[in-house]
Amino acid sequence: MKNIRNNTLIVLMLILTSSIFAQFGGMTGALMPQVVVAKVKLVSGDLSQIKGKKLKLQLTFDGMLVSKYKMMFGKKISEDEFIKNKSADLNEKEAGKGDEWASKWKSDKENRYVPSFITKFNELSNEFGTTISSTEGDITVIVHTSYTEPGYFIGIDKAPAIIATDITFKDASGATLAVVTIENCAGQAFGFGDTDTGARMGEAYEKLAKELAQLCIKKGGWKK
Repeated sequence: MKNIRNNTLIVLMLILTSSIFAQFGGMTGALMPQVVVAKVKLVSGDLSQIKGKKLKLQLTFDGMLVSKYKMMFGKKISEDEFIKNKSADLNEKEAGKGDEWASKWKSDKENRYVPSFITKFNELSNEFGTTISSTEGDITVIVHTSYTEPGYFIGIDKAPAIIATDITFKDASGATLAVVTIENCAGQAFGFGDTDTGARMGEAYEKLAKELAQLCIKKGGWKK
């Protein structure tokens, strides 16, 4: 009886640890936590030129690869194939559910990713006189997502969305001012608010904005 209680306690501790790691930017698999650390690099250019400017955000997804549905952190397939596979699977379970999911996957890019990025970036950059929006700006910030891991939520276990991006800053003439790469960027979820794919993805773009703003402040030598 004592062994049963001890085993039960161990399982409960593993589940709790798994949940905590996932909430703070970790990913899990079979209840084994692993911290996800973003890889941020200034490839070229000078980020000091960005300070005090109005920025315009542009998200692009051309050629983006996605982790194969039902095979998280495994084989990478095209976004079109991913949408086709998952929507077909969901429609098979409930008529129209897959079509609804596919429509939301596409609309979330503007409805959730963009505002998540803008809100977090401005939160950190406003004090330096730099702002970003989706409508106008002196400098265009092109955020191209090359890879997406949508993550998952299955009650006792969960994993955040993870993205890899190339970010290019261009002035009004189209000249490139700076290029940044941010890979392995995981959303940071708290509690149970990330059961929805769009919510997890929004968290990943919020984290992306935070990493980019911090890089601009540090590498650009931004001072008040």
